[in-house]
Amino acid sequence: LYTTGNMNLLLTKKNDLYIWNLCENYNLIQPTLVPFDKKIKIESISTGRNFAILLASNGICFGLGSNEMGELGMKDIKYCDKPQEITNLTKFNERVKQVRCGFKHTICLSFNGKVYSWGNNAYGQLGHINNGKNFPSYINIEEKGERIKILQVCAGFRSSFFSSDKGNIYYSGVLNDHEKS
Repeated sequence: LYTTGNMNLLLTKKNDLYIWNLCENYNLIQPTLVPFDKKIKIESISTGRNFAILLASNGICFGLGSNEMGELGMKDIKYCDKPQEITNLTKFNERVKQVRCGFKHTICLSFNGKVYSWGNNAYGQLGHINNGKNFPSYINIEEKGERIKILQVCAGFRSSFFSSDKGNIYYSGVLNDHEKS
């Protein structure tokens, strides 16, 4: 079960995805089956504020929900009521192994240890300048001119974190009191 802002998501063992809004005025809201290709196996789901990114076992990401700040990585779409492939991400010709959503931004990690991000960048949480494009861009994480291989990513409210193969942790954005400790 995944909760994101005003919607809930449920992924069953049979790979069925259900969505329903939060209850308002104690009215029971029935889950609705989300139309999705059954051949695509959902590996994981990450949620932000009113949006979700679904990661398929083949390394392809799909966006669902709000895209008001570009958090789905899709141009000219404000809301997706059924999962849509993030085609701007596949142009990098890499497969994703991990995806994490912040409040209104998304970061993902490829099998090659490269990191991509998109969405709201008001606090520098994307780790690059997005110039209002709001679709996936590569984050160049390097030290002393050498690219750092990232093993894990995490998204905070207004920040992003990256754990390297050398045991170092890098971040971009603004840290809140809980993230500082």
